[in-house]
Amino acid sequence: MDRQVIDAMQRWPDVPAACGWLSLDARGAWRLHEHGDANTGTPGERIAHDGLRAFIARNYSHDDHGRWFFQNGPQRVFVSLEAAPYLLRWNDTQSALENHLGMPAGNIFAWWLSSDGRLYAQTALGPAALDDRELESTARRLMLPNGASLLQYWLTHYPELADDAASVLLLPDVQLDGQLPGAPLMGIGEQRLPAELGFQRHPSI
Repeated sequence: MDRQVIDAMQRWPDVPAACGWLSLDARGAWRLHEHGDANTGTPGERIAHDGLRAFIARNYSHDDHGRWFFQNGPQRVFVSLEAAPYLLRWNDTQSALENHLGMPAGNIFAWWLSSDGRLYAQTALGPAALDDRELESTARRLMLPNGASLLQYWLTHYPELADDAASVLLLPDVQLDGQLPGAPLMGIGEQRLPAELGFQRHPSI
């Protein structure tokens, strides 16, 4: 977090928090909602200014209730999440996964397949969703112990999950590019996923 932001928080500790004005979409783009309606699912306007995006990224964090926020000087602005707090994609050399802020994902402790077909991960950085444009390539690189790819496995064993389905173990061990340690692949209903991974999609004050 920027030093000037920390100083502002200390100088004005009682500034009310805000929500509904900022969201993060499922491909890692920050979006501004000029009517404060982010929690209603409206798309908002994509923030294109590089400096503002970098400022948000440096001052993006979460509280103990799983609410993610942008600390805008002394004011905490809670972020509505279309998918998850972080979005994963392959880096420029296609050698490792990184989040939408450009930080290496690090160890992945579990993979989650939701009922709407999105792939999530519990990473060393926190809960993340895979950018949907990376799904096929990642499923090819996630390997089962028998040498088959997750994509090959899904061709004949793709699970059917209800939106309110509780978590269930689908595969005990999948390995990214065949490297150890592997991680389990869990299945879960989309409605239950945020609570299971410990974040709030639509935070309130």
